[in-house]
Amino acid sequence: MGIRGLSGYLKWKVPGARSSLSWPSWAASAWAIDVSCILYRARAASLEPITVVASLLYRMRQSNITPIFVFDGKPPASKAEVLEQRRDQRDQAQKEIVALESLDISGMSQMDKAMTEKKIADLTARNPTVTGSDKDLIKQLLYGAGVLFVSASGEADDLLGLLARSGIVKAVVSTDMDMLARGVPILIVPETPDTSVLTEINTSTILSTLGLTYPQFVDACILMGTDYTGSSFRTRPPIDAIVAVKRGDPFKGLDQELVSAAAASLKGSSASFEVLLNPVQLAKFMDGAPAREPETLAKMAGEYGWPSSWIC
Repeated sequence: MGIRGLSGYLKWKVPGARSSLSWPSWAASAWAIDVSCILYRARAASLEPITVVASLLYRMRQSNITPIFVFDGKPPASKAEVLEQRRDQRDQAQKEIVALESLDISGMSQMDKAMTEKKIADLTARNPTVTGSDKDLIKQLLYGAGVLFVSASGEADDLLGLLARSGIVKAVVSTDMDMLARGVPILIVPETPDTSVLTEINTSTILSTLGLTYPQFVDACILMGTDYTGSSFRTRPPIDAIVAVKRGDPFKGLDQELVSAAAASLKGSSASFEVLLNPVQLAKFMDGAPAREPETLAKMAGEYGWPSSWIC
């Protein structure tokens, strides 16, 4: 997911845009959280997603940060190709896992056993599966904690971008570099699957350091390749994409309709809350956070062994 090669390029070329999260500086602000990225990373690391979310929520509450959790809806048709590729990869990985688990390891050497177990762990980590039950548990936690959450009509990314551009939130928590191209002022990246280490990436610092305007940055990201450009799109390494944008006319000879659609998706040209949320979710969003249910939190804390301090 994200912009191909962008994360590594920014670490190399714009290190000043990244900094360790300073919790006190975020007091009395609001964050939007990309639920899917947290769930998938937790599952990849064999962690309980609900415990990861509960831990993050506790730290936000301790710092007086108001969270808005956003769940994915139906993905757009423009991402059908990349999603199909990911499904094929997961299916193939699952077949390999089943084959490895069916092996009789009783006669294997210790080294062969270890290698087999490592292969299974690697395949599982690269192709995590998030279930409806995982999401339902997270929603139950958020209801109990009195936290606002909504399910987008389409991708969560579109709604996350709109929340940031409209000033409702000051930052977005996600591992997806698409967020920078969507105009999010601060992207907060969980560096570890348990979200214990968080990094801030400042978009304005990226633009000023690279000498780009926001529209130029979006064009450069499209040239690098996104989930909206498909496998047939001729992508460029970040350094070449940025040079091409500065020279002007970077999309000469490319599919202009595809480029325009990708730019519109990233910039949120036609985005509105009425479009990105169905009537039920929009009413829920307008109503704000629900009342807390301490009993629900206490029950979940007991079931999962959370510290009593998390019941807040």
